[in-house]
Amino acid sequence: MITRAIQTAAKKMMIDFEELTSQIKHKGERGTSREELLIRYLKGYFPLKFSLGRGTIIDSRGTQSKQQDCIIYDSFNSPILLDMETTQMIPIESVYATIEVKSSLNKTELIKCVNNIKSVRELPKHPIYPVNSNTAGFVFAFTSDTSIETILGNLIDCNKEIELENQISIICILDKGLIIHVNKAGLKDFVLLPSQDSTPVIIENSVEMNLMLFYLFLMQYLNSEQVSSPNLFKYADHDDVLKINWSLPAKFVPSGSSVNIDGRLVDANKAIDLSKRLKVMESIQAGIATKEQLMDFFANEFIEALDITTDNKNLDDNFIFFDKKFSLASILAAGEIHKKIVSGMKLDEEELSSYRLLFDNLYMHYKDCFETYNKKGTNS
Repeated sequence: MITRAIQTAAKKMMIDFEELTSQIKHKGERGTSREELLIRYLKGYFPLKFSLGRGTIIDSRGTQSKQQDCIIYDSFNSPILLDMETTQMIPIESVYATIEVKSSLNKTELIKCVNNIKSVRELPKHPIYPVNSNTAGFVFAFTSDTSIETILGNLIDCNKEIELENQISIICILDKGLIIHVNKAGLKDFVLLPSQDSTPVIIENSVEMNLMLFYLFLMQYLNSEQVSSPNLFKYADHDDVLKINWSLPAKFVPSGSSVNIDGRLVDANKAIDLSKRLKVMESIQAGIATKEQLMDFFANEFIEALDITTDNKNLDDNFIFFDKKFSLASILAAGEIHKKIVSGMKLDEEELSSYRLLFDNLYMHYKDCFETYNKKGTNS
């Protein structure tokens, strides 16, 4: 039943094509009419989940394909990024296939088809789910002013410059035949997408059978492949839409939440508490901190900040304080001694001596930096 219906459609399609060709002289309008003609006939035999339109295809980076004559896409889940009367913009993840439609196919038009389909097939996909098939590219022409064998030779020449994964899948010249791919081994089994193991061959038949075979190959591909909804966050991220400012008052931060600090997840409440106490940094950076404030900072907030942001403290590292290197190990050791002094513990002279020496050097360097800076400012 379906065979007879499509054969009848093929006859009507050729009659309609000849009529519009004879009546419409403007090249652009004739091109649009032939696309509408193919879309109208295919729609009558397509399941509802497949929509047909024309326009451009876009990826998450904002890269657009060349203008496409016929786009077959997932009508249930695909957002239409632009929907006008004569053109659409559809995300690549939702596209099953595209069809280049030509009144008459020759080498010049074939090269255009090759480049148009390449512009689609090379777009990267970022679907929500990992299952997403390749986008196939088909060519449909009502006739050709050369033999189908010549078209095959032209296609083979074009493919020398095109990556295998970006090549045309099937060409149908309605009044001549089809160019499809078969496995090299046995030259028998049909291949819907070109591969290293396939080669293009010619099928010559009547108009009715050519349309029937084109429909069967097209539907076989559509029914065997899967597309997924696009990850719209990827599209939004490209346009900086997701770079939004938000706030959460500290009193509402729940326990168990964390923040990312230099790639490491840190307890949010610990980070908030530390940030409050790091206000002493404002005094240090302004050059007005006392020696006691400086010692308290290195004994407490500095060590806590290291614990939060560093998994393994390398004691052989140096810490740069106002352009001067200090041993990290000595700073940590002096910080622990300072805590003991504050708590009232008694220390031996050796510990006290090393402690005083470090903080004296730190504080003297700190004051010298700001005195030098102030002198320069006054002189200028």
